[in-house]
Parts: sequence; structure tokens; C-alpha cells
Amino acid sequence: MGVCAPLTSDLQNATKSELCSAFIIVRSAQMANIKSSDQFFPESHLPQIDDFMPFKQVYATLHRENRSGFFLRRAGQPSRYVNAIDLAGDLVKPKVTISDLEELSTTPIGQVLEKPGFDKFSVPIGMTVEADANTTSLTEASAKIFRVQEFGRGVGWFLHSTFLNTTTGRPVWLCSNPHVQHENADFDSGRCSRCPYSLSGVKQQKP
Repeated sequence: MGVCAPLTSDLQNATKSELCSAFIIVRSAQMANIKSSDQFFPESHLPQIDDFMPFKQVYATLHRENRSGFFLRRAGQPSRYVNAIDLAGDLVKPKVTISDLEELSTTPIGQVLEKPGFDKFSVPIGMTVEADANTTSLTEASAKIFRVQEFGRGVGWFLHSTFLNTTTGRPVWLCSNPHVQHENADFDSGRCSRCPYSLSGVKQQKP
């Protein structure tokens, strides 16, 4: 905990005790350890999905687990974190043909993410950090995802604030029916489960 510096003439509108309290609050927030941060998530909170899993199965998993992001696993190890809701929004939109949607449904998610320009929807996992470390250096670092360990064992993840929106909320697919736009839990082959129209969008459904 820090010691308050002497007051200057520019701070006459606040009392010394008020400024000291504000300093202590800021200093305490800076020194907060990782596991007490709202950017820390236990190992089991976010799904890990193999790169060979088909697109439709990936999103069925996310819908079931009420998540909008996941760790892409290559050779059995998580390698990147994927913003799945933004990825889906870029791929499934009006005027995409049903044949393209059908092909997408069975394409392995690893191949989807290898398409030119699609690296913007994921970030590599940064260094491993200790659970009792403070968060200051992590929030300022360029890497956005860190593995957190405690006593030599992985216990969770520290996510950059830009990814917090993906830690809850399931993807829901919308069809292109001009009269009634149906909501779909599963992507299936890119067609609506309630009418003959194709899917044309996605939204994030929060609990």
C-alpha cells in the first residue's frame, strides 16, 4: 500500500484524506492478483475445441454451453482464443448462397480460421503467469490471453477486456424469411429448421 504524497496548490478542492483514500483504492486495484480479477476464468469455464471439429458442431457446442468464444486446440493443446460470435457474423450474412453455407457447415473450424484475413478473429495464447501475480503488467501487455498456473498446475485463463463479452451468451442463428425471421439453435446445413429459407445472420443471446 502506498504513502500519500504532499498536497499541491492544484489539489485544494479535495481534502488530504479524500486524496489519500483515492490513492489507496487505485493502488490496491493495480496490485490485485489475477485470481481476484474479473478477467480471470477457471480452466473449465471456456470450451476447448479441436481444430478438426466441423463448423456446425463447434457452434452447437457453444450454444449448449452458453459461450461465444473458445480455445482452438491443435494436436491436443490450446493454441489460440477465438471470438466465435464475430467470426460467425462475418461468415453468415444475407446473400451468402445455400451451397456455401452447406459447405461451411462441414468445414473443420481450423480450416475456416486459416482463410485469408480471418486471423483477426483469434489471438495466440501468451506466456504462462502465476496466479498470485498482479494484473498491471498483463493489462498493458500486447498478448491478450494468458494461461494461469498455481503450484505448477494450470488453473485458468486471464483474458484481455476486449474478449470479456465472449465468455457468456450463446450464438443464435437467424433465417432469411422476409415475413418471420426464425431463430435457430443449430446451424445444421445452413437452412432454417422451421421454414425453407437459408440462414442469414447470427445474434448473441445473453442469459
